[in-house]
Amino acid sequence: MFYLQNFYRSLMQTGKSLLQNLTLSFLFLTLAGAGSACAHAVLDRSLVAPGQTLPLVIAIEHGCNGSPTHSVRVVIPDGMLVVKAGQAQGFRVETRSGPFERAWRGPQTSVSEGVKEIIWSGGSLADKTRGEFPVEIHISADLPTSGIFPLPIIQSCQNGENAWTEQAATADARALLKAPAPVLTLVKNEQAHLDIRNGRSRVTPNGAPVAGGYVTIRNFGDKADRLIAGALGLAARVEIHEMSMSNGIMRMRMLENGIEIPAGGVVELKQGSQHLMFIKPNRAFVEGEWIEGTLTFERAGTLPVRFKVEGVGGAAHQHHAH
Repeated sequence: MFYLQNFYRSLMQTGKSLLQNLTLSFLFLTLAGAGSACAHAVLDRSLVAPGQTLPLVIAIEHGCNGSPTHSVRVVIPDGMLVVKAGQAQGFRVETRSGPFERAWRGPQTSVSEGVKEIIWSGGSLADKTRGEFPVEIHISADLPTSGIFPLPIIQSCQNGENAWTEQAATADARALLKAPAPVLTLVKNEQAHLDIRNGRSRVTPNGAPVAGGYVTIRNFGDKADRLIAGALGLAARVEIHEMSMSNGIMRMRMLENGIEIPAGGVVELKQGSQHLMFIKPNRAFVEGEWIEGTLTFERAGTLPVRFKVEGVGGAAHQHHAH
């Protein structure tokens, strides 16, 4: 307990957590796109299930070379069927259709052709202004409950373009891409209501008895879920903790019953609040590396999570959705 007290005191001295009341969609899309002067095109969710029909929001966070965005083009992969391309403020929307490589099971029947591209054009989205481009999609039930769906996105601006089209087979390789296509990951139906991103930790010295873990979790479902456990290959165990201040006194406790992720809600595990504790790391955490772990939920079961190790005082958020 003594080393935990020292660790929490250190957290309180090195930084204060942000306490701002934001709407859920603004919070989550901001977390997905913050932390870089060159934010990526991002999706508001990362997990989907075969047979699922769902809304998806593509967020563009900035222009090209400081100039406004005039069009956004999305390439639709086979197996993803567009139900409806939504309107984006100030832009007109059109679709381009063609034959698929094979027939895919759709919401009602099998289809052999459909939307191959969606283009939003004719607008002007100022640099450093977030724009949201909605689409309703169906994930074919013919797909397996594994694998990924890259969505290449070409953003054309008054001065140049950003092609978010780079792809890689593994999460480690995707983390090194300069202009990655945003990715949807195929999972089981009972897991697709969650989105887990923004995993991060801090550098630790050799022999440090504990380290902190932070992550953002969104529940798209109409039922609550609960984070009940975690695991990390580089630590003896993972605990779920809460730190708070009362009358100037720091209080800490382990959350034996985990943390509820409310229906339609977002929970951010962060410094100075609810967070993960990595107990007895078996080596130092090195700045810039990614650490593999898992989180376990009552309804969704166990899902993978990756933690980016940041320097003390480094960027609080990463925009990748791994």
